[in-house]
Amino acid sequence: MLQFTMSSIGISVNSMYINRGRYRLLSPEAREWRENATIELETQINPYVEPQIKALKNAQLAVSVCFYSDTWFLKSGQIRVKDVESYSKITCDTLFTVLKTIEPTLDDKLIFSLTLKKMIGDKDKTLVTIEPIY
Repeated sequence: MLQFTMSSIGISVNSMYINRGRYRLLSPEAREWRENATIELETQINPYVEPQIKALKNAQLAVSVCFYSDTWFLKSGQIRVKDVESYSKITCDTLFTVLKTIEPTLDDKLIFSLTLKKMIGDKDKTLVTIEPIY
């Protein structure tokens, strides 16, 4: 099992893209988030982790993503409109882009099970767990 942590909860798909003529591009906010998350993820890959990443080659993967934040609720106690699956796109894309530098066959197409959770936390962070499905 591999675990990675990012110090934010990412960008919603609604804010992730901008239109330029006939093209859809990552928004400046999404690009900045992806760059910062990439740096965070790269610092977590070391010689101990690399063989574990390579062992996932061509495996069917179970991925669990926990988004921690203290902003899931309004002051009134009502649940804030923040769809958890909206944050998973940029999170998984960024993670697998980094993992692909170690093992080129790794891609988010290998995700066969995806679990998403919103958790109450003191500060925003994302915890991602990856395991092969046997």
